Amino acid sequence: MGYSIIKKLICISSFILLPFTGFAQKSKTPTFLWMVLSKKDSTPSFILGTVHHMGPKPILANSTLMKLIAGSRAIVQEADTTELFHNKNNNFQTTTQTALDELLGYADYQFVKSEFYHATGEDLENYKYEMPQVILQIIGNAQKKKAGLPTKELLMENAFYAVSVLKNIPIYGLENRAENFHLMYETMPLSDQAKMLMISLKDLKFTDRGELMSECFNRQDLDCLCKIDDLKNYTRPGDLNMIVARNLFWFPKITKHIENGNTFIAVGAAHLCGKAGVINLLKSKGYVVVPIKTE
Repeated sequence: MGYSIIKKLICISSFILLPFTGFAQKSKTPTFLWMVLSKKDSTPSFILGTVHHMGPKPILANSTLMKLIAGSRAIVQEADTTELFHNKNNNFQTTTQTALDELLGYADYQFVKSEFYHATGEDLENYKYEMPQVILQIIGNAQKKKAGLPTKELLMENAFYAVSVLKNIPIYGLENRAENFHLMYETMPLSDQAKMLMISLKDLKFTDRGELMSECFNRQDLDCLCKIDDLKNYTRPGDLNMIVARNLFWFPKITKHIENGNTFIAVGAAHLCGKAGVINLLKSKGYVVVPIKTE
């Protein structure tokens, strides 16, 4: 075994056993929190898979995570925080030349039309040239409004914003709005968007997935979450754009932050799943990556 590998293993053991004794340990199974060592000097950084809809409480209530975040040199997450803190109204082109009734069969289109009317009180015919993903967002926001729920909920990522402000820690994003729109909308085939729309409206398992994901996060069981939507195999419509393409786009930025050392990186947990997941990408490039379980 080479000296550099031995050095890294010693670093892993000492880092886990000394500062974390009593409230964290190396896990034998994939978890939502991972330690990754820089190639330059084996300085540890951490990657956390988030579940956006759970809000900031699971982070704020976890003393281990809070110590890691507060003690980090920098925080990195999906969204470009300069745009979040300084709101810019980007006018993206969301209309297409292909109408929704051309993407769906007659029965499916009538089903979406009915759901759209019940949610919004409007005729889908006036919106059928919008991207299917946009139509889904319109329905979802209208349903929340009717139920008296906020259309903009607190995300798990709000915890990282708060710590960055209170501790004066720099916070960076892996993509801006224009990059996100390009990867998740512009380059995603309309046929895949239409399939996602139908799955979201018709599949009860899809609507219940948020609760299942929360249970997996609370158990610190990443495999559990990856199985919900077969995220290891990317079989859902849109996975290649929403997950794989974004992982590959982010990866050079992620490794740069890791090489800078002592960085806390947070991305949606789905981005840790599968062969093209961030964890496997790091392993494929020779990084030492270790799952960590907190108490």
